[in-house]
Amino acid sequence: VLTSTGAGSPPAFEALPTSGATLSGSTNNTVVTVTGSNAMIGEATLTYDGTNLQAKQTGNTETSIILDSNRSAADNSIGGLVGKWDTETVADIRFLTDDDTSNKDNGYIVFRTSAASGSLNEHLRIKPAGDVQITDGNVTFASGHGIDFSATADPSATGASDTSSLL
Repeated sequence: VLTSTGAGSPPAFEALPTSGATLSGSTNNTVVTVTGSNAMIGEATLTYDGTNLQAKQTGNTETSIILDSNRSAADNSIGGLVGKWDTETVADIRFLTDDDTSNKDNGYIVFRTSAASGSLNEHLRIKPAGDVQITDGNVTFASGHGIDFSATADPSATGASDTSSLL
């Protein structure tokens, strides 16, 4: 092994140490994590094959990606998912802090896309109380579809058909 012998000194070849970091539980494409002093393990449920990063649970439980940031002001990004096309950012989903900077217990989600030249524009926002806000653009529906109010309508009382509950 080629090792450093200190600043200003030439490197030197040395034999590999007989003890040191060991790897256990490794199979193809597993992500390796440190488990203690001089020990690593291949995570069987976390893999990367050069294209896809996969976290797979084998039991009856959810899998989460956790983005945890200690931001101090409203409207700060906690994290996000970024979509790139040949290194150009074309879309993202951002998770942002809202106005409760004391308890840090509220936030919102924004969805942004790029029409051209890599400039992202926000189009949709899900607010802390659950309101959905279209910040840019229109809501469009396929022909024959729309907003369905049938959950609150009573067609038998009004003599209306089910389709009258569709806006």
